[in-house]
Amino acid sequence: MGVKLLILLFVLALVILGIIYGPMITIWAINLLFGFAIPITFKTWFACLWIQAIVYGPTYLLVKVTD
Repeated sequence: MGVKLLILLFVLALVILGIIYGPMITIWAINLLFGFAIPITFKTWFACLWIQAIVYGPTYLLVKVTD
């Protein structure tokens, strides 16, 4: 396996972990900072993932287009 393939697999693993754990960390941070009691369930995880995709998706596309 080449070095480029290993780097690609590492970046892909980081992206997958970010998609899985990113919303959970966001819910935890909101609970901690604001004293909410939002449970970490599949519904709240997916809702947080959806909001992050809406907020950050266009920004990511804008950066890719202007590069």
